[in-house]
Amino acid sequence: MRIIKKVFYFLFLFVFVLIPFCIPQKAAFAASGTYSISQININASVNESGDMSVTEDYTYLFTGSFNGIKRDIETNGSAGLYDVSVQVAKGSEIETPKFEINNINNGKEIKIYSASKNETKDFIINYKIKNVVTKYSDLAELKWIFYKNESNVTTNKATVYLSLPKNIDSSVKYSGEGPKRGTISLDGNNRIKLQLNDLGDNDIIGASVTFPPTWINSSRSINMSKASYDTMIKRQKIIKALAIVVLLALIVGLILIVIYTSGRKRRNAIKAYRENYVFYNGEYYSELPSNLPPEFVAMLMDKVLGINELMASILNLANKGVINFNQDPISNHNYKMLCFTINTHIQDYNLYESEHYLVTWLKTYCKNNLVYLSDIKDNADKSKFSDKFTEWKNITQKETNTPEFHISILGKSILTNKYEDERIKWLAFKSYLRDSNHTEFASLKLNTVMPYAIVLNESATMLKNLKQYNIYDDISLNNNIFINYWFLNYFTCMYYEEINKHYNDYVNNSDNNNTNSFNNFSDGSGGGFGGGGGSSAF
Repeated sequence: MRIIKKVFYFLFLFVFVLIPFCIPQKAAFAASGTYSISQININASVNESGDMSVTEDYTYLFTGSFNGIKRDIETNGSAGLYDVSVQVAKGSEIETPKFEINNINNGKEIKIYSASKNETKDFIINYKIKNVVTKYSDLAELKWIFYKNESNVTTNKATVYLSLPKNIDSSVKYSGEGPKRGTISLDGNNRIKLQLNDLGDNDIIGASVTFPPTWINSSRSINMSKASYDTMIKRQKIIKALAIVVLLALIVGLILIVIYTSGRKRRNAIKAYRENYVFYNGEYYSELPSNLPPEFVAMLMDKVLGINELMASILNLANKGVINFNQDPISNHNYKMLCFTINTHIQDYNLYESEHYLVTWLKTYCKNNLVYLSDIKDNADKSKFSDKFTEWKNITQKETNTPEFHISILGKSILTNKYEDERIKWLAFKSYLRDSNHTEFASLKLNTVMPYAIVLNESATMLKNLKQYNIYDDISLNNNIFINYWFLNYFTCMYYEEINKHYNDYVNNSDNNNTNSFNNFSDGSGGGFGGGGGSSAF
């Protein structure tokens, strides 16, 4: 018995392995290669019954081997598809291939079998759509999407010709649906012509047409005017929307209760975490709370890093001795030539990763070992500057988003007690800069303060005090850049404003370049229209 079972097992295995080799070659033929559609020509004609006869001609360019093509036709907005026929043309040769019609969501799939290899073929599909026109008491309306590039097939051109039951006159109103670059017009044969070139992913080509109701003797009829029907539908949508709003309000109410409960629980947990730590509670703090880089201080303040913080970080590199500003332009008040050198042994300065990246970035602007502020400004509207700036911000955020700086309590990330205390001190220091008198201002270590004054938005106060109190004999000629009024004024005001403007111009232009400026079609996506569906090879 065991031997018989083994014999049957090996016979079954043998047949199973042999089956693929017994299938005819055409059926086993698999698609491999690339294809595109050079043009789509669609001729559609609406008859007096409200049905539409359609002839579609697809010119496919095959590179490689394919079994045929598929055409999906969505029939929503109609009473269905019927009377389908197919032809394939290659040069003067025309054949009637095998095809099948399959059900898909909202329509039919026409699958045409025509083996193709490194050639150009025309696939001609004829079909009729029943009841595509809606007949109102005052007008008849056709809203139909003839094609949608839903498979993102490279398609050079699509043209649709639409005929109505009678000659088109001034009583007919029409508009195109799809990207604005599409065009709609009347051709010489009294047909509506729609054209769209270079179809992108999910691009559509469709039309909205109204004409006298007497041109149609049947089709879907609605016993009221179009305006009245639209009003009724709008009212129904409002009622439905109100019901949804009420339901959503109940859901939102429940969610708010959950949020409030969990929020109160979280607040209590945070309070418990904070209560045993002694936080600074003075109104003023008269010295730098720490030597964190100014960009880190900005993150403690929950600020969005911008050009302001970048300028503060550059100035702080000078404070650390990593860069040295050239004295000649400062002495000569030549703001166009303001520049600095970068010290070669930056590994000696124990820099944070964000500072090290900033130095490497600044080196890309070096000319004869000098980095000119004007070059930074001139490059601020370039994509490379934007990329480097974004990466610098990302590195800074990564460095401050660590367990040393933040702790998660019931899903909420907050500053650790140490850095919450430091944040409070920085706010008190900001108040001190803002309100300090002559004596207090004179006691500040100005060579370290200005980078932090910039991120605390108190640089204007610093400049005002520096000029008003006139602490030094000649604040405009002093070689120390941190007490040189002329230099600090240009650095924190003019250069900041110009670099910020150049950068924002780049960002705004990038946004504008992503918007279309085409016309003629509605730029709609086919909402409220019938039809649709695309084509692809297999």
